Amino acid sequence: MLSSIHIRSFLIVLATFAMGAGVRAGLSADESSGKQYDFRMVQMSDTQPPLGQEGQWALVEEAVSLVNSLKPDIVLVAGDVTDNGTEVECKRMGEILSRIRAPMYAVAGNHDTLQVTEADEQAFPGEDIRAVKRGYFEKYISNMTWPVELGELQFVGLEPGATWSNIPADRREWLLETCRAGSAPYKFLVTHFPPNPAEGPERRGPDRGNLYEALDDAGVVGYMHGHTHRLEAAQDPETGRLVFNSCSAVFRDTRGVMYYDVYGDRIVCFWKPVESKARVLGMFDLKQALADVSSRREAAVEVGVVDKTD
Repeated sequence: MLSSIHIRSFLIVLATFAMGAGVRAGLSADESSGKQYDFRMVQMSDTQPPLGQEGQWALVEEAVSLVNSLKPDIVLVAGDVTDNGTEVECKRMGEILSRIRAPMYAVAGNHDTLQVTEADEQAFPGEDIRAVKRGYFEKYISNMTWPVELGELQFVGLEPGATWSNIPADRREWLLETCRAGSAPYKFLVTHFPPNPAEGPERRGPDRGNLYEALDDAGVVGYMHGHTHRLEAAQDPETGRLVFNSCSAVFRDTRGVMYYDVYGDRIVCFWKPVESKARVLGMFDLKQALADVSSRREAAVEVGVVDKTD
């Protein structure tokens, strides 16, 4: 009997050929010698190796080698890059990530900039320790916020801040202005925390504050995150938005990276473990997802669940 993964892979191959792409692309990262797709992107997160645990640092280097073997056009790192955001950690991680042979963009997570230890307080008495850590992250690893476009996709990296379900006004305005200024029709938010604030930094249960409204107003069709160390590639039935959780690049049996082969307005999503072949997670229609997000937003406005904005 065929497994669900084999059945899904077979259906994806049929659908892709029906699109006229003619790919054998991406079905196995180990066999993808010819580039039939428009471009390939890698998403990874949650490396966070503690100082003194050299085995964990070796796993990070192994993950970088895996990323390079996939020959991506862009690499997106969804936070918790370091264990505690110290200057030594950020500098060392920056050196390792610089070996990625593709443009790399990262966002900070709670391990990078939000947590404050007793050692931090002793090292920086009276200082804004989170600001210090943000400075280290930007100096050695990546800007805290950024937009980048590739093909028909725009990726927007957003630093989470101390709360998440209620995005601060300045970050919300920056998100709206950045997305509206971009020419690519399919907007993806890259951040560390999942869209459910119960798993975000303030753990506020079902109260989503203004997060979903901000994403809708910005026209965000996809949400790429880490934090939970769980693998996910799905369309949110409530919002219509695509949600991709890159699990962890180094932790336990799940260590690996998520990657995507993009064909026009369709994405084939894969999980590539470090020690085994890639498996298909799903194929997603960006045009349909954008229509779903828009229709749900319009329905919410009609019934008065949310206010209409410009």
